[in-house]
Amino acid sequence: MTSLSESDGLMALRHYYGWGVEADPEKAFFYAERGMRAGDGAACYVLGLMCANGDTPDQRTGGERQVYDHYDAARFMEKAAETDSVWAVEAHLWLGAYFMDSCRGEDPDEGLFHYKAAADGGNRAAQEFLDAYTDPSEDDR
Repeated sequence: MTSLSESDGLMALRHYYGWGVEADPEKAFFYAERGMRAGDGAACYVLGLMCANGDTPDQRTGGERQVYDHYDAARFMEKAAETDSVWAVEAHLWLGAYFMDSCRGEDPDEGLFHYKAAADGGNRAAQEFLDAYTDPSEDDR
């Protein structure tokens, strides 16, 4: 999945974090959802964060069945990781932590896969983390 424009995702980030504007989760959600449907990697990343943090509109207000909830976070992060977006590396790092966590994903092999993918993306911090947690004598997976 490739994103030609990440304008919706960048607007979602801007409103989610309050970069240059007052933080507004409603506007962030609007842009993130619209961008996600168009394959915008940044938008998928923001929507994943919003789901993970309980910041989607229906998560904040509650209700019987929410459109998106915390279980959807990994799904949106995986969509972001599949794009050619610069946010794909961030999504891989989030997924690595998610799968390494015994209370959430609990799949260290999958976590290691995502950390390796982030490192392959040229992220020095991810490479250092990977070096610290892998045995150099192991064959590449």
